[in-house]
Amino acid sequence: MENDEALIARALTWRYVVALTLVAVLTTAAWVSLRLVISEQKSAAAIVNVSGRQRMLSQRTALFSSLLVTAPKENRPAIRRQLKDAADLMQRSHLGLIRGNEEMGLPPTMSPIVHGMYFDGATPLDRQVEEYLKAVQALLLLKDEELGADAPLLQYIINVSPNLLVSSLDKMVRQYQSEGEEAIGRLLIAETAVWILT
Repeated sequence: MENDEALIARALTWRYVVALTLVAVLTTAAWVSLRLVISEQKSAAAIVNVSGRQRMLSQRTALFSSLLVTAPKENRPAIRRQLKDAADLMQRSHLGLIRGNEEMGLPPTMSPIVHGMYFDGATPLDRQVEEYLKAVQALLLLKDEELGADAPLLQYIINVSPNLLVSSLDKMVRQYQSEGEEAIGRLLIAETAVWILT
């Protein structure tokens, strides 16, 4: 009798240990999945913010380029600095989006669709941004007496920025947002399943 009771007690103890272990594993999995969701949200937010900033910077550089030509000579040094700062930030943001940048929270990899938008086709976004920034840098190198409303560089900048470049940047922002929402959705489903199991 005592032997049977000891066997039953031992069996119950093992079941209790297994149940506690299972709860601990599920709770840990729920915590990990929550951390993954938070991390994915931060990453998606950083990518969407920086890609949206690219769009704003393309318009800002076009505005400063126009102002550089039309402003009185005494205002041009300040406008040159603002244009250079905007172009430098646009360059850093672009490189962060295509290569990754830990400081900005940008991952070093991209989806095949995003990669194709940046590097494939007749007008890949990477080439558009690089050509636009080269034009802005070339405009910055012009002396005040070389600046004019009919300057080819200025015409290129103010015609490209609000048209093809902004349209391409808009498509990229939408793609990043869509991919971020899908990734977060998948993680939320996994997290919900783990919480239900727990």
